[in-house]
Amino acid sequence: MSNLLPNKKLLEVKELQTHFFSEGNVIPVVDGVTFYLEQGKTLCIVGESGCGKSITALSVMRLINFPPARIVGGEILLLGDNILKGLLPNEWVKNQQKYNGSSPK
Repeated sequence: MSNLLPNKKLLEVKELQTHFFSEGNVIPVVDGVTFYLEQGKTLCIVGESGCGKSITALSVMRLINFPPARIVGGEILLLGDNILKGLLPNEWVKNQQKYNGSSPK
């Protein structure tokens, strides 16, 4: 038996902003992206090449490279909890770094 509830938001992204910082320049790569994903549903993010789809996904998974990229605004709610609240930008990726050891880089 499934415990899925209809119309329950698993993931909600509100006004996400991810910027790149390079040589004194600020490049807003993701600027105000908002979407949600309900239980039992599929979400597709489509757009032109270079429009920020990959950086949006990496930001939501907290896998962006810091530096040069940094989430500077918005909320990422997972089951209603803001997973960015109270964390410094370098802590957004800290828990992911331990898994990079097996990456064939």
